[in-house]
Amino acid sequence: RLIRRQRQMCIRDSPRNKVPVKVRLKNLVPINMSNVHVEVESRLIKEEKLVELNSLQELTEYFVVSFNPLEKPKKDMVTAIVTYPSKNKTYVWKSEAKSFEIIGYSSQVKSRDIVKSFLKRQLYIKVFNKGNIKKSGQIKEEASYFHYLFTSTTPQAQILETDGKRYFVWDFKLEPYATYTAVIVKNYRPFIFVILALTIIVIAYYTLRSPLVVTKSVASIKKHEGGISSLKIKLHLKNRSKYTLE
Repeated sequence: RLIRRQRQMCIRDSPRNKVPVKVRLKNLVPINMSNVHVEVESRLIKEEKLVELNSLQELTEYFVVSFNPLEKPKKDMVTAIVTYPSKNKTYVWKSEAKSFEIIGYSSQVKSRDIVKSFLKRQLYIKVFNKGNIKKSGQIKEEASYFHYLFTSTTPQAQILETDGKRYFVWDFKLEPYATYTAVIVKNYRPFIFVILALTIIVIAYYTLRSPLVVTKSVASIKKHEGGISSLKIKLHLKNRSKYTLE
């Protein structure tokens, strides 16, 4: 064997981290070698470089491997391959495959944004799954009994009552790097509009109604031979305005 090599790397790691790969080379013959091709490869890794190796020299080459942060948990085997093209022959040395594992991770990033306008308040609650595995969770937000009458939610929240309090509750499942958004809207506009409409109706009624109220009643009835021969009707006139009517 002309070259002895060893490869070391982290056995288990998160895809968010850069993984160091170390390849140790040793020239066992008294000749200088140029254009020595060093490669580390697996299903997820493929890194390579050219190095110079002097007579009987020991050399350590470092690779820093990056993964996609969304790479799902899986196991893989990595191998170091060294190729040296001499004048008469190309020599290839391959190390034993070493196992490593991409592990799962997940962290929830929660944010709250409030948008206010006239008689309206919108609360946006967002949960971001910063991870490479699915994540389940729950959003729980207190809902006062008074404001509940003027509140709507998107998506429709479940109602939970505990310890004398009421809560909006959303259960969710998130794919990697996905976001769940719950919206709580407190809108007092319809209530105010109804009050204004009733006020306008009352004002219009008292403004447009007739100022004169006329009622009638029967004052007396005269009968003759079993029938009504005459009757007296009394009219009652009432001025319900503050003005004199002519």
